[in-house]
Amino acid sequence: MGNVATTFFGQDKKQEANDFLDVKLAELLKKRASRQQVKASSFNKLLLRFGHLNRGFDKCKKVFHSLDNDGNEAIDLQELAEGCHKLGFDISTEVIDKVFHATDLDGNKSIDFREFIVVLAVLYMISTEDGDKITNLDPDIIKSFNIAQETFCFFDASGDGFMDRKEVTSVLLEGDKGGKQLEGVAMKGTIARRFEELDWDNNGQISFKEFLYAVQGWVLDEDEYESSPSDEEKEEAMAAKSAAADRLRASDASNIRADASNRQFVTKSSMKKQQAFKPST
Repeated sequence: MGNVATTFFGQDKKQEANDFLDVKLAELLKKRASRQQVKASSFNKLLLRFGHLNRGFDKCKKVFHSLDNDGNEAIDLQELAEGCHKLGFDISTEVIDKVFHATDLDGNKSIDFREFIVVLAVLYMISTEDGDKITNLDPDIIKSFNIAQETFCFFDASGDGFMDRKEVTSVLLEGDKGGKQLEGVAMKGTIARRFEELDWDNNGQISFKEFLYAVQGWVLDEDEYESSPSDEEKEEAMAAKSAAADRLRASDASNIRADASNRQFVTKSSMKKQQAFKPST
């Protein structure tokens, strides 16, 4: 992990954490943009890859549940710190603390599933900034985070690590390299309104953290924000039930065979007794 040396004075913990995260993410995105060799030629082509975002974000549910030690559908700072070690993130306690407070939107000292997707993406970016590999995350999750970064860099034409309204409008209206106006994109107006809403401090810029919340709105249904079991967890539960049913059926079959064997034994014993007491002629 890279050396994080940003220091803040005279700010409360929440604002300090927000400032740290915005600056750090902008720095990481500028690095990514400078080394990104192949860029998407149009927003339409990026939209075609959003299915990967849905799949990756959905698999974050399994990670969320694995770190939620007390099962209260929320992760506190201690659970997050412990989870970072489980996932192989080489991150200092100070940075984990700042990321946690910057993404705890309602300030209730815990993060829900929606906030967790942002936390996981940010921690992944920080952990891999020096080229380190994270092997404890599902490849689909990693792919979704990389697509999110690529999409952000596509909007961020200036490469300064933030999106402004001019850049967003330009991407939505210009389309591909040929200069054709973007047509047939039903979500264009929705995306534009979402970006308007996401400029929380009305400073005309959108950070990567804000962008990640927007992306979730694009690819996940509202009810998917509830941290219900993932498809894999459902499959595991169904497999367990199926195995239990198989064992029950096997037990029933064994009992049936035993009953049949007992009946056969009784029948044979009865026939022998009858023959033994049969009067001779």
